[in-house]
Amino acid sequence: MCIGNKLSTKMNILLTTLLLAFSLSFTSAFGNNHQDTAYIDNNGTIHARINSTIDSIAIERFINNTWIVDTIIDITISREFTYIPIYISGINKFRLRGLNTNYLYKDILKFRNGPSLGYGPIMCVNSFKLPDIYKYRLMDSEGRILKTGISDSVDLRGLKMGIYYLEYDNITKKFLKKDK
Repeated sequence: MCIGNKLSTKMNILLTTLLLAFSLSFTSAFGNNHQDTAYIDNNGTIHARINSTIDSIAIERFINNTWIVDTIIDITISREFTYIPIYISGINKFRLRGLNTNYLYKDILKFRNGPSLGYGPIMCVNSFKLPDIYKYRLMDSEGRILKTGISDSVDLRGLKMGIYYLEYDNITKKFLKKDK
């Protein structure tokens, strides 16, 4: 009986050790390390410190309902890094993903480029000026795209009087084009 209990105890210790080792590697592989930090400051710079055991981080941007790689950063020399992306107008979303691993940082980082506009043109004659440079799409009342561009003003000359829609800064505004 004593031999069986000793063998059972040794098996339990071995099994517990294996499960603990598997648990630790599983946690590390999936980036659940509570010491990893990342944020975007008020100027739009991404700051991160990755303590997980990975060599490279892909910073991915969410565009057109998919994640694309914005840049890859080698973190073998320094676990801390900064990155300044080129922002588009509106809300920009980023995530940090380890290359050749299952690592994924726990939070999606967000940054709004430009001011949040609380108003829109209601009546316009020849053009209107936006408070900043935005990527925009001008559409007629049936949703046909008439003009696209990146500017701080939209030229309305040549358009007939009527209702139009302007999409910019991830919002759509309805306005009336007048002749005079």
